Amino acid sequence: MATIILLSVGKGMRDRPGWGAMLWWLTKITPVIAVPCAILIAWLQGLTGPLWLFVGLMLFVLVAVPLKIRGRRTRIARQARHAPS
Repeated sequence: MATIILLSVGKGMRDRPGWGAMLWWLTKITPVIAVPCAILIAWLQGLTGPLWLFVGLMLFVLVAVPLKIRGRRTRIARQARHAPS
């Protein structure tokens, strides 16, 4: 739900303090929590196909989330430098 709301607003709105920033962080934290849970469930049920799929998804999450966080911090810093005083 947070992702759908964030996609409906511009990046400038997402970067402002308040609900936009909170929703943005929720979209980054959720996969970090959910994918290991999916891996555990697949492992406990002995589902090797989905297990490898979720392991691959976790590798993607481990690369994509830090990149998105770094990109957001860079964008906010750039906006702060160019903002009128």
